Amino acid sequence: MDHDAELLMLCALDALDPSEESEVRSHVRVCPACREEFIQCCEVVGHLALVTRPVLPPIALRRGLLSAIAQAPGRRAAHLEASNGIKDIHWEKTKAGSFRGTA
Repeated sequence: MDHDAELLMLCALDALDPSEESEVRSHVRVCPACREEFIQCCEVVGHLALVTRPVLPPIALRRGLLSAIAQAPGRRAAHLEASNGIKDIHWEKTKAGSFRGTA
């Protein structure tokens, strides 16, 4: 692997297939420059949730997803549904700067 900043970021985002991820992680073990950049990429990824505004999915998407979960073998989605439909989750920013979902 060459010194590829894009691959390092994709690895930090967990967006590589297993063989690519293995190659990147092997390179990071032996290349101090890429290891430092990978650490920085991981820190950036860790902060993404703090700097982006939460977006609720469209209600049709949520219902479709919950329906698919409910129909999957061995899965139950009953706790995700209220008696009058799907619960809305409201996101609040905590004092520490993270987000907390409340129903």
